Amino acid sequence: MKRVLIVFVWFAIRKNWETDGARILGIFPTAAYSHQRVFHALMLALNKRGHEIVMLTTHPVGDPTLRNFTEIDLGFAREHLPDVNYIEWRRTSSWVDIVPKVFDGMGSAVVSIFEDPNVRKLYESEVQRFDVVFVEVFCWHAMYSFAWRFNAPLIGVTSLGESSLNRYSIGEPVMTSHPSMWELQRRSGINLPFWKRVVNFVEVWRLIYDIRANYMGELDRLARKYLGHDMPYIGDIEKNMSLLMVNQQLPISEAALIAPKVVYIGGIQVELKKPPPLPEDLQKFLDDANEGFIYASLGSTVTNNMLPMETKELFYEVFSGLPWRVLWKASENSFLEKKGNVRIVEWVSQKKVLAHPNIKLFIYQGGLQSTEEAINNSVPLLGMPILADQDWQVSKLVSLGVARCLEIIDLKRSEFEEAIRDLIINPRYKKRMVELHSLIADKPSESWETAVWWTEYVIRHKGDMSHLHSTTADEPWHQRFDRDIIAFFASIATLAAILISFIVINISRRIFLAATSARSSKKSKTN
Repeated sequence: MKRVLIVFVWFAIRKNWETDGARILGIFPTAAYSHQRVFHALMLALNKRGHEIVMLTTHPVGDPTLRNFTEIDLGFAREHLPDVNYIEWRRTSSWVDIVPKVFDGMGSAVVSIFEDPNVRKLYESEVQRFDVVFVEVFCWHAMYSFAWRFNAPLIGVTSLGESSLNRYSIGEPVMTSHPSMWELQRRSGINLPFWKRVVNFVEVWRLIYDIRANYMGELDRLARKYLGHDMPYIGDIEKNMSLLMVNQQLPISEAALIAPKVVYIGGIQVELKKPPPLPEDLQKFLDDANEGFIYASLGSTVTNNMLPMETKELFYEVFSGLPWRVLWKASENSFLEKKGNVRIVEWVSQKKVLAHPNIKLFIYQGGLQSTEEAINNSVPLLGMPILADQDWQVSKLVSLGVARCLEIIDLKRSEFEEAIRDLIINPRYKKRMVELHSLIADKPSESWETAVWWTEYVIRHKGDMSHLHSTTADEPWHQRFDRDIIAFFASIATLAAILISFIVINISRRIFLAATSARSSKKSKTN
């Protein structure tokens, strides 16, 4: 009888904790495969938990065995990405210059999504309902309107760390020179000179003002056009989102002040879904690498044709002269003569390659998802950052002693070869990477479990996360963190300094005039 009672109590508690199968909508329109993998992992974890998923994605999972998992292909969104050479752009621009150009294409991208027949069928339906809506927060503000359309809680998700735009919208402090400010790439840091901090302050606040004043209004207008003019302003929907899930892990990020509604789910794409096997010939190439092999990839956003030919030749000359085999993922594999120790492939299962026991080094662009996969397999890193958060990410890893960094637009053969040999031969990089992996793995629950629990928490409480809402998000910018009071006292201090200076100057002038007059009078009497 006692055992029956215990079982009954257990099921009662479990029933209270669980959420019955919910309907979940996920909208992830950025056409970058590595970033989509984070969103895929999140949706697959929720589906595995028993929830029905409808996902709008540029890279469908395409698994026919999944049940209650519907996908709407947004692959056409790729057409609205800025057509730029990111490596050339690195020479002249920073990420804060690039963001407004990305937003320039948002209007046409948003229209194409709302006009898509499958998407239109979704939001025009009178019977569709959702218990929660996930939206990628990068620059897709117009998509927040779907949460209002279905009267569902909104959960934001980012495949990167928080940006200044994210921080401002949910009421976090925007510390413009803090090391966590990845948008500044190489310009943020600790104890920076005063004028560098002034420049950073102007750059970041100019970006925030530019996006909120010049772009969000247009995105709001487009959302109202399709979903109704009685919709709240998208900026208000954004600041009242129930949660913001961030693909970040503390050991490889910078500690910063975050709002209670921020939930870290870093590494979620590493934990789920086993990678497909490697092709037989490639598997043999890696298995037979008795001295080990190097894997090189610049990611999915930066293609090899963005590299100048002299840089590609430099890569190949260095690789072919090494005693280790090299697997090089490149978008073109016929631009150079094949050498025995170098294999060039257009695509490969990166997770499978990084998990191979013969791997010695990963040469990459500093992407967060690749970083997490390398740490998961304790592989030392040689970073060549190109855009966005990559400079910040590689810099952090260098400080942790698991990586080295080279500048790709000014790459020299001698330093490239020396860095490779140092990272492989010197055991301290591997040792530190093993320690870092151990530190990241030591956590109370897996990231996917954290994401699922918080999602169900929002559903159970009908999106009422007012206890997690920072009231700072409701204040105008000049009142946040008492800026207006600081400005008031600074003005008083300035006026007081001016007044005191005026009085001192005036008194000094009178004393000087009096002294001059006295000397003149004395001189006259003497004569």
